[in-house]
Amino acid sequence: MSAANPRHASGAAAVRALWAKAASSLGLVASLLGVPPAADIRSGQDLPAPRFLDPSGGNVNGIAGLGMIVEREGVGALAPWGGRCHLTLHSRPDVDYIYPCGEWVAPPRGVYRFWAEFPETHEVSPGSALLLYNRAPFVDRGIVIGIPVVPGGLVALPPTGGVSPEAELRLLAVSQAKPHRFLQYEMTRRVPIREAQNGILMPEGRAVAAIWDSRSRSYLALSRPFNVLAQAMVSPTLRRPTTRSDVVVQIQLARPQREIETSPVPLALYHGGRSLPPDVVAPATDRLYAIWYDVEPGRATLSYSIPELTPARETLELAAGEIARVVTGSIPLSPNRRTSSLE
Repeated sequence: MSAANPRHASGAAAVRALWAKAASSLGLVASLLGVPPAADIRSGQDLPAPRFLDPSGGNVNGIAGLGMIVEREGVGALAPWGGRCHLTLHSRPDVDYIYPCGEWVAPPRGVYRFWAEFPETHEVSPGSALLLYNRAPFVDRGIVIGIPVVPGGLVALPPTGGVSPEAELRLLAVSQAKPHRFLQYEMTRRVPIREAQNGILMPEGRAVAAIWDSRSRSYLALSRPFNVLAQAMVSPTLRRPTTRSDVVVQIQLARPQREIETSPVPLALYHGGRSLPPDVVAPATDRLYAIWYDVEPGRATLSYSIPELTPARETLELAAGEIARVVTGSIPLSPNRRTSSLE
């Protein structure tokens, strides 16, 4: 058993969790993975069989423990050496508990998004899934969950002069999510600027980055979409507009989607008699992200029509050199209320 490394880093994709019913006293779902051992993907040589967790061994000081096992899509279980399993508070993404994969742990009671990363092999979960953990007394078994990982790459932030070391790098995967029968949440990372220069793991695919200042609650810089390549490092260019404006919109959906909607969404910014489609649209389980770059300053109107939400038109006053942020739509009730992934 290992203690958590609680990380407070003010910092949509498919996640495969294999579930089976646990003891009714736990009120949780669990699964014991039954997949074959995998080879060492770092060198090709065989490793000893990975450790499978027996639910009956999940007694953590009288608490029904949580065991997280990582699997590689299409291969099977990965040995837990070097793997980090994350439990990120659903309502506070800046609170992230990090545990060694493959061991029994008993985190604080809460609603979490769980995911994993293997820095040594450049693999990371394609997204995250939801877990309710209530620290119930141990009866006859703990909870075992499966966390998939896929090839990933590193996103590194070049040295940034004049930026407060308390500012944070926000990363959001914007590649279209695969259909999945479980709720799936977007892959995001929140990392202090001082930790971002060595590279942060993200799944292969398109992503956007932003520098967020928590004191002013505003963006300092924003990137265009860039490609994260497996086993490679990318340093995206982050910039702040000078004579124009960027606009980042987050629309909270009325309820989570079991399958991410990939068809075009009636969403536009009306400005100067023109209808401007977003440059980036990133649908997620319970929200929709949209970004416009280099918009002329002045009055603009955001218009959208999304199922189960009242069609809306919101007036924005855009200033030169500003990265405007709009959070709108349905606001969910606690404990599912979350802040923006780029916020």
